[in-house]
Amino acid sequence: GFSVDTGRLYGQFVNYVAGAPRANDTGSVVVFEKEEQAKVLAMKEILQGENLASSFGYDVKVVDITGDDRQDLIVGAPQYYDKDNTYGGAVYIYVNKGLSRIGPTATTILYGELDSSFGNSITNLGDINMDGANDIAIGAPGADDGAGAVYIYHGNPDPNLGVYVKPAQVAHTLERNISSFGYSVAGGLDMDLNYPDLLVGSLSDVAVLYRSRPIVNVLASITTSVDKINLNPDANDHTVEYTKPFHPRFNTTVCMNYTSTPNSFNEPVNMEFTVRIDIERLENELRSRGTFSSTDLQQDTITKNITLLPQSSGQSACKTLPVYISHDVQDKLSPIIFDLTFDVSKQDTPDIADVLAPLSRFPILNKQIANNSTTGVNISKDCGPDEICRSKIKMNAFHVVLPDSLGVPTLMLGTEEEIGLRVNIANPYPGEDAHQAKLRIYLPPMLQYVGLAEVNLTSANILCTIVDNNASFVECSLGNPFETDSFISAIIILENDATLYTSNGFAVQMQILTSSLQPGHDMNVTYVAQVRVQAQITIDGYTSADQIPFGGKVVGESAVHKPQDAGLYVTHSYEITNSGTSAIDSVYVNISWPQVIHNGKWLLYLLDAQVSGPGATNETICNVPTELTNPLKLKYQPLLSTPTRRKRQAQSVMMYRKSNRCISFLIFLLNLWEWINVDELARCVHFLCYLGTLETQRKVDINLRAVVWNSTFLEEYKGMGEVRVFSNAEVVVSRSNVQYSVSSIRFDEVSTSILSEQQEVKLWIIVVATLAGVILLVLIVLLLWKCGFFKRRRDFGDYHKARRHKQASKKADETTEG
Repeated sequence: GFSVDTGRLYGQFVNYVAGAPRANDTGSVVVFEKEEQAKVLAMKEILQGENLASSFGYDVKVVDITGDDRQDLIVGAPQYYDKDNTYGGAVYIYVNKGLSRIGPTATTILYGELDSSFGNSITNLGDINMDGANDIAIGAPGADDGAGAVYIYHGNPDPNLGVYVKPAQVAHTLERNISSFGYSVAGGLDMDLNYPDLLVGSLSDVAVLYRSRPIVNVLASITTSVDKINLNPDANDHTVEYTKPFHPRFNTTVCMNYTSTPNSFNEPVNMEFTVRIDIERLENELRSRGTFSSTDLQQDTITKNITLLPQSSGQSACKTLPVYISHDVQDKLSPIIFDLTFDVSKQDTPDIADVLAPLSRFPILNKQIANNSTTGVNISKDCGPDEICRSKIKMNAFHVVLPDSLGVPTLMLGTEEEIGLRVNIANPYPGEDAHQAKLRIYLPPMLQYVGLAEVNLTSANILCTIVDNNASFVECSLGNPFETDSFISAIIILENDATLYTSNGFAVQMQILTSSLQPGHDMNVTYVAQVRVQAQITIDGYTSADQIPFGGKVVGESAVHKPQDAGLYVTHSYEITNSGTSAIDSVYVNISWPQVIHNGKWLLYLLDAQVSGPGATNETICNVPTELTNPLKLKYQPLLSTPTRRKRQAQSVMMYRKSNRCISFLIFLLNLWEWINVDELARCVHFLCYLGTLETQRKVDINLRAVVWNSTFLEEYKGMGEVRVFSNAEVVVSRSNVQYSVSSIRFDEVSTSILSEQQEVKLWIIVVATLAGVILLVLIVLLLWKCGFFKRRRDFGDYHKARRHKQASKKADETTEG
């Protein structure tokens, strides 16, 4: 019995409702019923609280809040606590739906702020807004840090809600020295003989009376003197005037009247209204197409006062305002919407000493009725009798670059002088005018708009601008309207930044926009282009010595402490040059080096690999495994190396055909010296040199310094006439968008011939050889003499007698004389 109330919840018998806020640690509400002949109260229903120590049932009220003549139940639980949702206090609304029970589940639950003790007190206000449903006030004495507050909720005819969940008004204490305002509330009484009032108690020995103000139902309208305007003065139908600088002029009229319940309120009401022109554009932060001033284009909003006549007059109060339409209207399709909003004018409050001063001068609007109204005016356009424009804009575009074999446009950086998109736009007949026609171009970040070129127009115009200082977002106006049979052809010129060189391609999105209808036409198209970088890279190989002799004694690896202990120095160098017009990044050089032979003996013992030259950066480095670079930790001494750096002969190297040979031999076969490639007898090791970005007209040198391991050649190749050892290098670019020119040389090899030294012949060998030669010659002569090779032959056979003969010429002379 902590709180009690009576009413009829189930039918004809009276019900008694009692709150027990500590029952079952959650609180409960018990509903009793007493029949006419019964002597005791019968328990009809028990409603249980939800949360522990919520004080469910701290206050209870039976009131019809839906206006259906069935009384409903309101239960307060001021100690309800929900930390997660920052709730403090709750009020349960049980709507009576004409059943035998009103519970157990609440129809709606209202929650208060944390620590507000919302629901500490509840009262029936009566129908303060005169909508047919009773309203309630709920006290929250802990709100506002203990100052307190009272929440007023209007009843709701919806049986699934019971009340409007948003409070219609929140009353706060007017003085700072009042605490726990709303600890008690009492309503339903009319203290000034007009509307129900509210009395609020506190714990500061102060009670506050809230008197209800008259509620007026204001009906407002806004109209225009024309339904349609023509921006062309030559088409004047005499319904509008034409002025400059704003062309059409017409009027808009605002009218208002009010009603109130009860009818006893019959006073003039001072109202304030605001009219805004082109509300839809204003809400989108666009400029209005109209103004209320003939000299100020920006005056798209106006506020005026108007006094409504008493409701008994049955008449409306009206005001007429002139409207001017701008001469440069772009949007001609959408109507110009006029928006009217209004409210009761603010009045000075009565003196607090005049406790019961009449409140007829301070009415308020009925919040259940909209306080705004709209109307619209169309702009005349040449689009048929229905005034709906149906355009047929068509667009095609292509990149101004050559396509590849598959027909995909390919931009070759380094050879193309400019980047462009050829755009063709047309609105062929029977398409109607396209109003506010625009072309939007969305460029990738690496492209920026520069301008237009080769513009060809037919009954149209094109003007392109950068949007929001973003050169990758371009909007082109195509005219307003873009008329039937209009045509535009132009090249959109673009420039690129450095990031385009690292891209495999890009896409340009183009979109046609118009406020006209475009049935069955694709207005959003994406155009794709490949990106290829024209590269001209060459690699040239050099050696510090074309020929190096080997000989002497075999020295074991353990006896080698300095490089010169092992053999002579040799350096293979590779010069990589970017002769193209574009910088190339992600450049690698794949090197094959003849480190050891098949049995693991050293061949060309690599001391180090260095990268230098004007194109080298901090990023350039050769990633040679540590087990391959000077594993014996021999100290390199540059002065002992051969200083001469000679370029290899062109005929000794295969410049365009890749080769993987490491070693070849010159041996005597079939009476001829021939070169034999025996790659399996040597093992080439492979490693990468990273050059990073190779700028145009820059070069990088890779120097591979090594020692010719003399002992290996003495042990393995002593009988060979010449051993030629090869290294090779190949330039690799990890990017897939690089296309090499025909003059590029990306592979080269360098060789060094290792020759066996000529042995000095000793003197005694020369003497013995000479004597042996003389003795051999004597023996041959004796043998020939013994065989009669040197004797003369005496018997010559018959000799011919010598006779004298005359010459033929003399005989002829003698005959002539005779």
